[in-house]
Amino acid sequence: MLVQCYYSRFINFIKEFRLKVIFLGRYNKSEKLNGPEKFAKRLFKGISALNPNSLFIEHYFKGNGGSILKRIFGKEKISVNPRIQRNGFFRLFLFLVKNQPDIIHIVTHERFIIPVFFYRIFLRSRIIITHHSIVKEELNNSIKMIKKYSRFKDLLFERLSYKCADMHVFVSETLYLKSKEYYSFDQKDVIIIPNGVDEIFRYEDRTFDNKAILKILFYNGFGNIFPRGLEYIINALNEVYPKNLFELIVLGNADATVAPKFNLTSMKQLGSDELAMLMRETDIFLKSNEFDSFSMMALEAMTAGMIVIVSTNVGVKEYIRNGINGFVYDKNNQEELTKLINEILCLSYDLNSISQQATQIQNTLSWKNVCNMYSELYKR
Repeated sequence: MLVQCYYSRFINFIKEFRLKVIFLGRYNKSEKLNGPEKFAKRLFKGISALNPNSLFIEHYFKGNGGSILKRIFGKEKISVNPRIQRNGFFRLFLFLVKNQPDIIHIVTHERFIIPVFFYRIFLRSRIIITHHSIVKEELNNSIKMIKKYSRFKDLLFERLSYKCADMHVFVSETLYLKSKEYYSFDQKDVIIIPNGVDEIFRYEDRTFDNKAILKILFYNGFGNIFPRGLEYIINALNEVYPKNLFELIVLGNADATVAPKFNLTSMKQLGSDELAMLMRETDIFLKSNEFDSFSMMALEAMTAGMIVIVSTNVGVKEYIRNGINGFVYDKNNQEELTKLINEILCLSYDLNSISQQATQIQNTLSWKNVCNMYSELYKR
């Protein structure tokens, strides 16, 4: 029995080692990353350490020197790691047909991947896609005009991904349930795997004793394309008293149609190291009632021991036990949010205990654990 067990483990190891896994998406070399970019970068790092046959391929995006010829025939390395490269459409087609990867994993939603869904008639590959959002909903809620051709390509990619992918990975059940409102797909081809969090964010020495002012952190983004609910947050905080007990720090654009009645400062985009330091210096992480498929930043804030407050419209709520390691408020009840913040400022909760409980999330959602979940998925 013992021999059979070790033999089974050995066979699984060999199978994993030999799997050819191609990651398709956007590889951002800097550390100023949005959620999907960070996911792609961290997942590839973890999987490539387990599997030497993994490769990351991105395309010639605007701003990285992509002439028309390069977008079709180009090929170049974009990192000291030779397994990270940039290919044009034709080069990508030749590479996939020649190498016949076992797995094609679409890790970020990019328009250059659209032809891959048509290439598959030449491939034996299994296509896995990780869904980070719902393009159709984002376009419906966009506050900035998006060109019709761009909208068409984004929606075409999303329709093809739901129709052609062999396995759909959702970062939360919240996103999965929302996706079912827009698309039909076989539930047996669905799995939920959350995002991970960097070890650098873990901070267990936080204390709320003798805190005169609590600093509230809110992420408002930098693209000004989709609403993130800054006005909602300002309206809620305008009803909090007394106002000398807190200040709001907005990471991103702080322009709002509602005037704050409290101290508000804004900050530029930060890299992972800088963000980790900022989270050590702030106390509360706040999300508005806008839909968010997961919120990796909220997860990072929990790991940093911040008091995280999210609405029922945010995917990371699935890992928050209300009043134990964070707070979840009703997305349709702004008064509930105001009341909750008042109670926190008045120290109605044991904030030190909540902070310590929040940091434990990293034990569950480390990138190592998340990579292991994907590794098991590849072997199915």
